[in-house]
Amino acid sequence: YLPSFLINESLLLDAGSAASTLTVAEQSQLAGILITHTHLDHVGEIPFIADNIFGTRESSLPIVSLESVVKDLHKYLFNNIIWPDFTVLCSGDTPILEFVGIDEGEEKTIDGIRFTAYRVDHNVNAVGYILRDETGSILVSGDTGPTDKIWRMGHEIDDLRAIVTELSFP
Repeated sequence: YLPSFLINESLLLDAGSAASTLTVAEQSQLAGILITHTHLDHVGEIPFIADNIFGTRESSLPIVSLESVVKDLHKYLFNNIIWPDFTVLCSGDTPILEFVGIDEGEEKTIDGIRFTAYRVDHNVNAVGYILRDETGSILVSGDTGPTDKIWRMGHEIDDLRAIVTELSFP
């Protein structure tokens, strides 16, 4: 299972299989990638996306999560040892990727999709997201152990249309 969820054809949630399933043109049109956590099955194809979109965009592709998650991703994957640091590797004057740290509980918007991250229990820094647009809301959490807050927040949503969750442990 290599999770990647394309939302409204512009926002990717996790990138376990996105480079293998989306065309290069579709990858180039991404407005951002939300990351739940740094395990390879959730982030493993970000480097391939970065390589595929090199020279096809005028702006950096934002990789978004809690500051602790994006710092881990940068430190352990995009460190010029495992993969090039695509935040300094540029097409023209623009880096290919931009790591964007967000605060838990703070609503942000990318391409008309509002999202809020909430910490979930896992053996690494991890979040689940509540995503909203004019048609309703969804709750997505990757690799989640016993946790409470995101479920309390989801319970308060009147227009919740779906829940997608991956369980890491019994």
